[in-house]
Amino acid sequence: MFVVITPQRVVTSNTLRGINKKLNSKMELTDFKSVGTDFIVNLNDTDLDFIRDMKAMAAIPIRNLYKKDNTVLILCILNVLLSFIGIASGGGTP
Repeated sequence: MFVVITPQRVVTSNTLRGINKKLNSKMELTDFKSVGTDFIVNLNDTDLDFIRDMKAMAAIPIRNLYKKDNTVLILCILNVLLSFIGIASGGGTP
């Protein structure tokens, strides 16, 4: 059982994933102190904010990796428009 003690409440879960989901954080097993078969950590507000910020910072590289690049699409549309204007004005035929 995983137990997180904060100034506002006590959060418990059977899995580390459940704790991370309830607290919207990214905690690791090394953050906890083992007491028998349970894992316990005592967090104040600044610690909790830091752990939530770690989750946000860990998502930045993934978000940048799959970021959509629209420059190729814009260049293709611009090329088609300029070609159409050239053909419509009669500049393409001698």
